[in-house]
Amino acid sequence: MSGSYKELRKKAVAEEFSSPELMNMRKKLAVCFIAFIVFRVAFSVYETVYIVLKEADLSFIISNLCLTALTAFLSYAIYNGASTLTFLAALGGAYSLVTNFASETVIRYITTQSDVAFNAYMAVLAVVSLIQIVMYIYIGASKKWKQYFAACLRVNEKLAER
Repeated sequence: MSGSYKELRKKAVAEEFSSPELMNMRKKLAVCFIAFIVFRVAFSVYETVYIVLKEADLSFIISNLCLTALTAFLSYAIYNGASTLTFLAALGGAYSLVTNFASETVIRYITTQSDVAFNAYMAVLAVVSLIQIVMYIYIGASKKWKQYFAACLRVNEKLAER
């Protein structure tokens, strides 16, 4: 049964994304999401190593690991047409910025200490979060991507009919 679902899905995707423009958008989105998730996972590894080497509390890692997993899940859902989730993914980036930079202690440490490793860690975290915010808001709000999500909706409707 799952083989027939896979075949039906593959056929529906091939039909709805038959135009080169839509197929190109699908490929761009896949590459963009995969690259971002790889970047986010690499940052999580860097964060884990950094915290272990600093002998800090490992509980700090949990929120960013959860955001990484959530971002991967949301990216997959968005890739398959759940356009409204783009704003939830953007909110995840904003949450990451707020939880890591809203503390006076963190800001004071960045400005007063010359801990290059920590400053690099926070700079990379800020860049990852900002990329996440901008990328997902752009995908969700851009008129360019409306046709992609409309094609995904048609694929999902065909799959629901089976």
